[in-house]
Amino acid sequence: MNCQALNIIAHPDALTGLHNRRQFTQLAEQEIQSAQKFAHPICLLMFDIDEFKKINDCYGHDIGDLVLQQIAETSSNILRANDVLARFGGEEFIMLLPRAIWNKPSKLLNVYAKPLQIVI
Repeated sequence: MNCQALNIIAHPDALTGLHNRRQFTQLAEQEIQSAQKFAHPICLLMFDIDEFKKINDCYGHDIGDLVLQQIAETSSNILRANDVLARFGGEEFIMLLPRAIWNKPSKLLNVYAKPLQIVI
């Protein structure tokens, strides 16, 4: 593995501090294997920010970056220690919830169904 590949794996997303896509993929593979081996449930949630381009166009990329950071922080605060959250790309986020109780994903979705207030 070359230095660039190691750098991508070793460092989180620079803007949000979350796992990057490659880190998430590796962690997800491990968790899926564990779920299959021990027959425990696992849940995958993916979401993006609606109309994010409009935020950048109207308020600028600095504000868009703040929005991404606050979404990351809000999401991190509602997850359990063993849940995995990553910035999957642009304004896309992904969560892996190992051993998720059946109602946990629906509670998370309820959080995202409501508009989030972003402090600027």
